[in-house]
Amino acid sequence: MFFFLAGQAFVPLLGVEADEALFGMAFLQPRSAASVHIGHSTFPLMLMSYMGTLKAWIYRPILRWFHPGVWSLREPMLVAGAVSIWLFYLLLRRTAGERAAVIGCILLACDSLYLLTTCFDWGPVALQHLLLIGAVLLLVRFYQEREPGSLAGGAFLLGLALWDKALAAWMLSGMGIAALGLFWREIRELITPRRVVVAVAAFALGALPLLKYNTRNHWATFRGNFRSDFSEIRGKGQVLLLTLNGRGLFGYLTDEDWQTPVPHQPIGPLESASARIAAMAGDPEHSLGLYAFLAEVACTLTLLFRRSFRC
Repeated sequence: MFFFLAGQAFVPLLGVEADEALFGMAFLQPRSAASVHIGHSTFPLMLMSYMGTLKAWIYRPILRWFHPGVWSLREPMLVAGAVSIWLFYLLLRRTAGERAAVIGCILLACDSLYLLTTCFDWGPVALQHLLLIGAVLLLVRFYQEREPGSLAGGAFLLGLALWDKALAAWMLSGMGIAALGLFWREIRELITPRRVVVAVAAFALGALPLLKYNTRNHWATFRGNFRSDFSEIRGKGQVLLLTLNGRGLFGYLTDEDWQTPVPHQPIGPLESASARIAAMAGDPEHSLGLYAFLAEVACTLTLLFRRSFRC
């Protein structure tokens, strides 16, 4: 609830950004990369080789019911972000206990980068986060309860995430490598031919539009978006560090005060209070996120070492 309410203060502040409105191409300018024709109707499936129309289909009834604008555009993604935080809480409660779940939920709900990128759906990323967290929650539930429906649901959501934006493959591969490296023994015990068929079928169903597009276009998604390129690795590293220390969006969504000849003054009690608090804190532009991340890595390695030593 805090996350959703905090987002209300940012909804009207900026005009529509290109990424968050990109899905409109599917219906306002039907120049999609792939579509299905049924009778006299055309159903777009892909906007680009790496971006599907899942968000477009979600927004089609919303924009029919509500006047298109920043509120109808951003409120659904704030809801998606709030739901993703609740799912994150459920995931942590299953894996680390109630106390860790409450702390993790509070930290994520107060993360300004998570709030802003969700509100303005910069990327777009809001549906990606929701689908991936939901998928991991269902897969953990399958491991704990051996429920086939959870396996199918988790695999289906991963397929949807890949259809929504094929670049999710980078996150999926990262999570997969980490899971295999840390929990191979537990995963191996779960593998049976029937479960493999269920998982593959559910995943393929979720990613069906993407698969259909690629089978007809010589796997253009993977040929055009998945290749080794180390030329930008330094820039990517800088973005990662800026994200970890909280400076990732400074000067990106809006200019900073020093970049503006006449900065706007705070309007209303909320903005005025925020400006006063920032001034009292010395107008900080970074957080302790990087140090917290390094401490977390150190703690994780320590726990893994102790676990291996006991084994």
